[in-house]
This record gives sequence, C-alpha cells and structure tokens, in this order.
Amino acid sequence: MVVNRSLAAPDPVGYDPLAPHVQEDPYPYYERLLADHPLYYSSARDVWALCRYGDLRPALKDWQTFSSAEGVNLEPGFSETIGPEILNMDPPRHDQLRRLVSHHFSNSSVGSYEPLVRAFAHELIDGLCADGGGDFAGDFSQRLPVLVICRLMGIPLSDEATVRQLAHDMLLALSGTDEFNDVSAAAAEELRRYMGELVTDRRRSPRDDVISSLAAGKIDGEPIGAEEMFSMCLIIYLAGNTTTSALVSNGLYLLAQHPDQQARLAESPEAVAGAVEEMLRYESPVQWTS
Repeated sequence: MVVNRSLAAPDPVGYDPLAPHVQEDPYPYYERLLADHPLYYSSARDVWALCRYGDLRPALKDWQTFSSAEGVNLEPGFSETIGPEILNMDPPRHDQLRRLVSHHFSNSSVGSYEPLVRAFAHELIDGLCADGGGDFAGDFSQRLPVLVICRLMGIPLSDEATVRQLAHDMLLALSGTDEFNDVSAAAAEELRRYMGELVTDRRRSPRDDVISSLAAGKIDGEPIGAEEMFSMCLIIYLAGNTTTSALVSNGLYLLAQHPDQQARLAESPEAVAGAVEEMLRYESPVQWTS
C-alpha cells in the first residue's frame, strides 16, 4: 500500500519497535496506540502501523493490497545480508517455496517429534541438576529448540553451538544501531558458507531432513538458487528456535512471578496447554510483524 508521506502527522507517541527502551517495556506504548492511534505513523522508522487485531488480521490476509514483496523492511541491511527471504515474498513464489518443506511441519509431523523434544529436554535438565543449577535461558530455553531444529534440518549436533553463535551474531543487525554491522555481516558470510556445504552434501547423499528437501526441491522444473537456498535455511533455523526459546523463558519468568499459577499447573498438568496459550498472549515473543 502506497501512502503519501506528507499526510503523516508529527509522531505523537514516539514508538520505535527496535528501540531498546521500547523493547524493554512496550506496553505503555501499546496502550496509547490502541486507545488513540489505531493507524499510526512512526517517524523513527518511516512506517505505518495497524495496531488493532480487527484491522491487522484482514490486512495480513490481503497480500494483493498489503504486499510483503513491496512492504516494510525495518532493517534494510539485514535483508540485504540474507538475500531474498520468504517472509518478504507474495504468492506464487512464497507458496512454492513453502511447499518444498511444509510436510516437515504438518500437524502430524510436529506431533511425532514429541519424543525427540522430551529426550532433549530431559538431557538438558539432567545436566542442570548435575551442575547444581545454571542459567535457565542459556543452558535450557535457548538450547532446547536449537537442538530440535538442528535435528530436523540435518545440522550435525556437534556443530550446534557454533551455528547458534553465528546466528546470534548475525541477528545483532536487528539491534537498531550500526554498531554490530561488521560482526553481523561476517557471521552471515560464515553461515552462508556452512549451509552451502550442507546443501552440497545432501545433493550427493539425501537424507530425511529439511535441507535434503530443499536441496532436491524444484520449482517449475528448476532447482532453487543459492541465495534463496541460504535464506530458506536461515529463516527455518531462526523460526524454529528464537520464538520458542523466548516463550520458554517468558513462561518460567511468569510462573515465578505467579506462584499460585505454578502450583495450579503442578496439580493439574492437563491445564498446561491452555497455560501456554495464555503465556503466548500475555507475554508474546513476537511483538510486531512487517
């Protein structure tokens, strides 16, 4: 959607989704946006934002009007680093790429991963117990989803720590400053090399994993190019761990803040599924989409 920038009024809220002080506590900003500015122009990022669910949901479904390909990029340098990513594509290309790997993430497939997730969780908890404790975020919530997504993608677990650090360094480009641009670019280049080697290996020796599906996949009879291949590998890796680790950490924090709810869940494990949904709503790991 193209909007004449001259129509934008002076910024009345000062909302910048990437500003550290906003990320630390965005809720006062949300309160003002929801109450007074449901359609909001952020001068900090030169973007328009829909702030109410009733407006946002139909907009996200209407890609012809609200194109992802022609949409907002809050950090242009980041997308330039990773190449053409599926999040910034419209149909039909978006759907064609998605179909290459969708069977790995269907409801039935995801349900079958529960024993794998439980085994990794027990292993990490046993390690914390053996060490007499530790940093829950660093030693559990950040590692569990990475171990799972590495197994699903076909990334050797021996490389898990290295890939996790490279991904962390690459995401520093989203810090809202230029301070980490060189570190982020170097990490992206190393990840591109690493993922490229895995793709080459899977083309020689396919396995039952996500990277093999991408390596063997064709669209209109043609294999996907190196840049799209890298961005798909990276987006799947990041989507498979960053939001999940944030949810797990947020969940533990919320239970510590509300011991009555913690006791209730301990007594009624059947309520866990509903509690997870409420944690996602109450302290969401995804605060905006563009």
